[in-house]
Amino acid sequence: MKLAFPQISVGRATIVAGALAISASCSQENTASSVDAENASARFAELSELFAGADVIGEPAIEECTLSGGTVTTCLKITMVAAPSQHEEGPFCPLTIESGPEEGGKWVHDDKVHNVDGPFIRDLATFYDDPEWQMYDPETGEVRAVRGKIGCEVAGDPNSADDNKNTFVECEQKYIETAPQQTYFIPLNPADLAEISGKVDRRSAMGVAFNGVKFDAPAPMELILGGHTLGPFDHCGGHVNPSSGYHYHAVLGCEPGKEAGVKGHSDMIGLAMDGYGIYARDDAAQSNVDDFDQCGGHSVDGLGYHYHAGIPGGNEVLGCFKAENGCTADTADGTCDASAATGRGGPPPGGRHDGPRPEGAPEGGPPPSE
Repeated sequence: MKLAFPQISVGRATIVAGALAISASCSQENTASSVDAENASARFAELSELFAGADVIGEPAIEECTLSGGTVTTCLKITMVAAPSQHEEGPFCPLTIESGPEEGGKWVHDDKVHNVDGPFIRDLATFYDDPEWQMYDPETGEVRAVRGKIGCEVAGDPNSADDNKNTFVECEQKYIETAPQQTYFIPLNPADLAEISGKVDRRSAMGVAFNGVKFDAPAPMELILGGHTLGPFDHCGGHVNPSSGYHYHAVLGCEPGKEAGVKGHSDMIGLAMDGYGIYARDDAAQSNVDDFDQCGGHSVDGLGYHYHAGIPGGNEVLGCFKAENGCTADTADGTCDASAATGRGGPPPGGRHDGPRPEGAPEGGPPPSE
């Protein structure tokens, strides 16, 4: 249900914000509703402004939403092209085992970020202690990869692993006929969970950067590596699949930041799907783990509760959610019920996962991690 609010000028666009009608009698109940509406309108304007540099489709709106725990509330609804607006994507797969680090992307393993260059490909059998890894032609040194339009088709096919073992999978946005878009429903006011589960549903987005790029759930490494395939990230920690477009699995410093307003604090780089802010990693602060919860969040005077991004090589931007999360959908006309097994706005939040999967693996990804 869209709420009809007066227009508010936000950044470069005029944003349709919301206000509840107040009767002439001005009862106590209506006065309280007016205050709630004003708070929601101000929060909506604040959040919308953060995405002023992204490729927004249409106008953001306030819309009723049902969060993962069943709370019915109001959300910022914003639709964006699933592509980076402030940096180029790629490169991903190098051409030969002689290629340097500038010709390939990145991969994460054992909490470290690794250059996907020629030597990395040549030594994969040693890297993973598995002699079955052989992703190049030993006579020519040419790397085996599926690229272009076919690469995107393979990246979106959950049953393609058997036909593409020991192959790089590369998908670029220019080969997708219709540019993917993502619609986000982010609660204007977080609804804290009574107990943090510490689990991440891999079908769910974790948040969105201010350039419009989705922070995705951890890549399903056991499925990707089980098929002896790789879909490398680029130098910004992102890659592409045809259903959800370009998205980040790591925070490597390409995201635009907003100053925190607290001296010495790292910049804010995005919003989590539960409505809390995501800030850049602060190694000095995060070395004191007692100050952070299992989700990578803490409270700071002047900022309140917020998250900091996980280590770049950790395959997770956030460890979990402190509050009930909203929805993502691949259409602008979707609605949000994150408490359902699948949202009413389209496929399970986050869409399909990246890269081919072993036979029989579910399209929406594996069950939530244990």
